[in-house]
Amino acid sequence: MGLTLRTLPATHGLLTGQMGGATGYAIKAVRYKPTAAGERLGRPPELIGLYRGEQLVGVYSPLDITWCRTGMDAFDCRGYETEDAQAIWTNLLLWASAQPAPAAP
Repeated sequence: MGLTLRTLPATHGLLTGQMGGATGYAIKAVRYKPTAAGERLGRPPELIGLYRGEQLVGVYSPLDITWCRTGMDAFDCRGYETEDAQAIWTNLLLWASAQPAPAAP
């Protein structure tokens, strides 16, 4: 697809909550589900940016945010605790809604 992957820095709007016209959650310290906590304890959230050139066109999380945000537990779930997953999810939606529409082909 010609995309490059780069870890988003802690200063990125998806983690600070400052995304131009939208303000989300400042996400600095997060809590992890037990399966992920052993390897991630004390580490900040990790979001991977998908870039086309210098333009951020997508975001990937190596840890689950979709299921975790529901508040339901799942066996061996490697993700964030509910409140943190919801904050990350909210920031992703705010970021996506603030992006300009793609140019027509």
